[in-house]
Amino acid sequence: MSKRKKKSGSPFPIILILIIAGVVGSNFVGPSKGWLTKAINSGREVPASDAGLQETAQNAEAEKETKKEPVEESKKVVKKETKEVKPEVEPKPEEKTGPSSEIEKMHKKFIDEYLAKANKPEIGKRYKIPTLTNATRDGELEKMDKYKVYLIKVKPYNAKTNIHYSQLTPKARTYFFPEKAANSYANKKLEEFLREQNKIVEVVEESVTTTTGTAKPMASSSFSKFDTTVTDSSKRLAHAALEVKNYLANQSRISKKRDGIEFADIEKCHAKQQGKASVFYMYVPQSFVKTSQEFRFQVIDGVRRFWALRCMSNAVSVASNSYLCVVYKDKIIGGSNLKDAEDTWSK
Repeated sequence: MSKRKKKSGSPFPIILILIIAGVVGSNFVGPSKGWLTKAINSGREVPASDAGLQETAQNAEAEKETKKEPVEESKKVVKKETKEVKPEVEPKPEEKTGPSSEIEKMHKKFIDEYLAKANKPEIGKRYKIPTLTNATRDGELEKMDKYKVYLIKVKPYNAKTNIHYSQLTPKARTYFFPEKAANSYANKKLEEFLREQNKIVEVVEESVTTTTGTAKPMASSSFSKFDTTVTDSSKRLAHAALEVKNYLANQSRISKKRDGIEFADIEKCHAKQQGKASVFYMYVPQSFVKTSQEFRFQVIDGVRRFWALRCMSNAVSVASNSYLCVVYKDKIIGGSNLKDAEDTWSK
């Protein structure tokens, strides 16, 4: 009896197993490590363990964003606060109400009326400009600012120069600084209006008795000198003086913070009725005296005009009788000329 040969198993399953093992193994070792996991995950939902890692990563990102938001928000808040900060300035006349604002509106109307008709200097044109020292500057107008005329190609040396408002003759001031001339024009027009309306009461200092025994008012004596003695404001000028003191306090606060300069010793400032003259006495500290003459002149000119307008607004005086006297250590260092309230000066 011949022996039967035992059939051996097919090698295919073994080969298949080896291939699968090699594929799976390449997912854990070698340069292609992890390729199978990525391929499987791309076609199915993320397992719970991986989802937890993903959620943790998302939370980390969200936490970063949360940390950023307060910073961004704080920036927004700072920016908003910066926008809301406004400079401390005296309210515009138009923002006030009552009779005072009406006077100021009329004042502005007269200024606009003058400027609409006034001849204005032309840049680039040659002028012969007279000064108070009887000198004449012959040059080409280069530019102008609030208080100065700038000339180039000045004869005979083809030089450059500038002339301050206070150095010009009255006629030259009127032409080269029409805004200031307009202010004077507006003051005169307002004086006429106030007198016609009997809103400015003339000051009567004393009465004299006639032969009939009746008291007769005597006109106020002429204004002859300044009295720098520190005192309280005259009753009729007290409110107008308070408005100027508030204005000075506000401007001094701004200037001190910005430039280290105080305009005035506010507590000493006051107003006196001296004959027909309504005089505001402005007492200044050393920091003001140390500034340039040009700066002092600008302040003095501005305060005098503000005082005149306050006097008219309160119906206590006209501009031509509204004087300013600037005092430092009992010495007068600027203000109005005794003969002309609008003619200001500074040492």
